[in-house]
Amino acid sequence: MSVGTNIQTVNFNNNVQPKMQTNFRAQSSPVKDYPPDTVEINGKNKTGMSNGAKVGIGLGILGAAALAIGLIAKGRGSQAKEVVKHIDFKEAKTIEEAQKFAKDKLGVMYHDIHDLEVINFINEWITKVHNKCSIIDKTSYPKFVASSNEKQITAPFLMTSSVKANKKFEGHILGVNMKTFNNFDEFLNSVICDGSIISKNNNGKFTIVDNAYRTDFVNDVINRMNNYNTKTTFKEKLQLICDIQGISDGEVINGKLQEKVTSLYHNLNHELGHLRHQYSAKNYEAMKKVEEFKDNNLPVSDITKEFLNTPTIQKTAGKVSAYAQESPLEFVAEAFADLMEGKRLPDDVMALYKKYNGPMI
Repeated sequence: MSVGTNIQTVNFNNNVQPKMQTNFRAQSSPVKDYPPDTVEINGKNKTGMSNGAKVGIGLGILGAAALAIGLIAKGRGSQAKEVVKHIDFKEAKTIEEAQKFAKDKLGVMYHDIHDLEVINFINEWITKVHNKCSIIDKTSYPKFVASSNEKQITAPFLMTSSVKANKKFEGHILGVNMKTFNNFDEFLNSVICDGSIISKNNNGKFTIVDNAYRTDFVNDVINRMNNYNTKTTFKEKLQLICDIQGISDGEVINGKLQEKVTSLYHNLNHELGHLRHQYSAKNYEAMKKVEEFKDNNLPVSDITKEFLNTPTIQKTAGKVSAYAQESPLEFVAEAFADLMEGKRLPDDVMALYKKYNGPMI
């Protein structure tokens, strides 16, 4: 899902796409004024996954969220770029220590997240991103991390456009949908949908329906879905989400699924790709998915039409993932995430990435 660029409104979409994708339907609410160093996260009018989805939650769910941060009247100038200095990450032992590391070392503020494992995980990811950058500014990575307080199971992570809390802190908000992790059994039930690939048997256990998906990888995923319990950690839950996406984005070759294996950071890197892409491509808004144009009563752009209707482009995008075939924006974000993970992409994929002004790593 693309990242918005208008900080006066907060947009989120909720539509179901083919191949198990769930996205957010555009809504808007005005950004309110808050005191410096405060963040408010709101969620409205979300709906869960439709029965039309089969398995997983494709990367489309990680788009612009119902998030808002207060702007203050002063200090709205551009944020200066800083030269990157290498930072060594070390897991904090307390939430206070983790938040202090984020603020002092990374220039990141946390709000309303009370899970040490979550904060350490995101701090570790941002540190990795920080150390890959040649400069640091508001486009480098999200400068605010907050609980999105979603009322329904939707997405694990959510990203908004750039906002400012005070003179020092300006950047994008990364929302963590804690309900996804705190109500994980509800999330797992949402991924079976019509049961054409994964369903539940008479004993209430997840099972594989489609023989093409009877692979060791999927068997392991099903086993972990069935053995989820209250002791399952945040990272274990996130790994399951990533692996379910790997099933969704995999390709059936010679009657067997070839799943896409990604790192725990893939979803975050995908969103970072959207964030960076809006600054590297002047025609960013023209690369959205068809439903995003329709939701805003706009004609579908020529660039999106070309992307969807040109077989060679679709074939090239499909080398990245099934979801990368949805739009130029999703292709770039998916390719960016792979590049961040150190994957070497084919020449035609890189040529298409450059065609859409994909951000440099």
